Amino acid sequence: QQGTGTKAAVVVGVSCNPQTFARDARVLIDAGFSLERVTPVDQFLWSAHVEPGDVNGLFAAAALGRFAAGEVPRVPWLSQRLLSTRVAMAEERGGWTTLSRTTAADLADALWRRRRSLLERYDSLPQVLSHGDAVPSNLIAQSGHDVVALDWASLGTAPAGADLGYFALSSREDFGVLLRTFVQAHGGDEEEIGFAARVMAVMTVVSQAEWALSRVASGEGALAAKFRHPSV
Repeated sequence: QQGTGTKAAVVVGVSCNPQTFARDARVLIDAGFSLERVTPVDQFLWSAHVEPGDVNGLFAAAALGRFAAGEVPRVPWLSQRLLSTRVAMAEERGGWTTLSRTTAADLADALWRRRRSLLERYDSLPQVLSHGDAVPSNLIAQSGHDVVALDWASLGTAPAGADLGYFALSSREDFGVLLRTFVQAHGGDEEEIGFAARVMAVMTVVSQAEWALSRVASGEGALAAKFRHPSV
């Protein structure tokens, strides 16, 4: 209850009892916080006891690095060129037109003009296994030295570092630390992996900002007043 007065933007709770965790979470929710995810941890094997917890970002980065170093199966259904496809969809809609009306217009324009050269280099890098949607809510638990992952609909190939860039957008850890952890586990070239991760992160977050703003841009009021809209 004392925590309801905090000015912290993010609260991470670890509880030994799901029932008391639910009780305490309700207090925070009633105070205005939103519950993003809960991860049960089967810490006590051969018992019915579980603990809610979270997957550490560095642990996840290492697991993603090992996964990217794995052998790519020869199957026809693996997705390919996901990032280029997403940007091509934006091209069909005329580009990032909503962002051109914001204070990020110069940044978005510079990035948009460089998109093809960035994506050409990005797609020319060696292709490795990629989860395709490596967000914390899909990396739900630890299993030994591995992470249990959900939602494999985008499984395919991408440059080493693509999953890291996508994960970094939602991670609390510093990007440089995540990158070094990923590289150590993967064993690849840090410059190439860092480039791929940054391109994935920047192109994704700008595309998501454009998509979110475009959903509310046509309503009444100035666009700047909608930056804090729930969908944005």
